[in-house]
Amino acid sequence: MASDQTRQQQGQAAKPLCPRCHKADLVKTSLEAYRSGISRLAPPPMPGRQTRMINLVGPAVVLVGLAIFFIFVVLGESVTGMGGPGLIAQVIITLLIIVAALVVSFIAFQRVVKSDAEATLRYPAWDRALENWRHLYYCSRDDLIFDGQQGKVVTEEALKALLRVDAEPQQIAQQPRSAAAPSHS
Repeated sequence: MASDQTRQQQGQAAKPLCPRCHKADLVKTSLEAYRSGISRLAPPPMPGRQTRMINLVGPAVVLVGLAIFFIFVVLGESVTGMGGPGLIAQVIITLLIIVAALVVSFIAFQRVVKSDAEATLRYPAWDRALENWRHLYYCSRDDLIFDGQQGKVVTEEALKALLRVDAEPQQIAQQPRSAAAPSHS
């Protein structure tokens, strides 16, 4: 407990001076400011998947249900001995439905893989944005955000640029080609 208080006191002493009022008594770290309700100092969001699976998985589930229904119909007809061309058509339709469900599932899987790869490309940008966020401070007296290392006020536009997590468009455009490129090892 005493070590936590010591760390807090050291943190208070280590805080930089506000560039406008030149005092540190009301200066907060970006985390402290965010926790106290300064929403514009929210940490940069961690990159994640942007793919909605339900759009593709939903129809695949319906197709599998339809295939199961046809399998029961085929089994019922084979038990009663009523076969013929209708039974063969139902078997073919059932197989086509199963193949269609597999194709839709494969497409959904490919979209998830692509979305994960794009999120992975954003991790270095997220690391930079998070590091930038950790260097920011907030002065409650002057209601301003500043960079603690440079001692400069950060405008709203500069804040958005510092905390941006978008990957460079070239990286995302190059990623699918490198994944599809054959390996000649």
